[in-house]
Amino acid sequence: MAEQKATPHQLGVAVMRNLLPNFIIDWLVPLPIYFILLPLTNTITALAAAGAIPVVHTIVLYAWRRQLNWLGILAIIGFAGGLGAALLGGGTLSLKIYGPVITGALGVVFLISAAMKKPFLIPILKSFNVGDPERFTKKPWIYKRATLMTIGFGIVFFYDAFTHAILALTLPTDTYVVVDRVITLTTIVLLYIVVRVVILRIRPQPTG
Repeated sequence: MAEQKATPHQLGVAVMRNLLPNFIIDWLVPLPIYFILLPLTNTITALAAAGAIPVVHTIVLYAWRRQLNWLGILAIIGFAGGLGAALLGGGTLSLKIYGPVITGALGVVFLISAAMKKPFLIPILKSFNVGDPERFTKKPWIYKRATLMTIGFGIVFFYDAFTHAILALTLPTDTYVVVDRVITLTTIVLLYIVVRVVILRIRPQPTG
């Protein structure tokens, strides 16, 4: 049987098909929800309602398609922790800081996995079911790409966590929820740059 190959374009299409709708709902929708509810209630309630959007989205996807992604699971865990801390007296800061905590933890996981020579990006890419899942072990150049991307992603996640944490501690909530979206977009651009640089530097090697 001929080897099933996945071109970067095919993999990119698969990633976008899986992540783009989730990103639009989880990133875009909470902002207007917050500002719509803010005049009707207090800041904590409006912030909690906006933060609940990704959680509700994850639950609906699971109930409808039996589709549960690891980002959704992290969103549920983080939101539950942030909401619990806010109700116990942590205020709006608890609902602003749980995101950076999760992103920072992801940075640690990505970097440690790369150091252990088990890059965390590989199981994530395999989950998109594009191409031969064994290509990461069969072809050293693909494994090297995944490893370097994992390292780059880990560094970008640290940047995201640090920036969000500093802004959460220093900016008013109304300003933070807007700037938060800008930082998130910056993070996505940086992740894309990491991918492009690695692809350009690590070229496909002919099989012997």
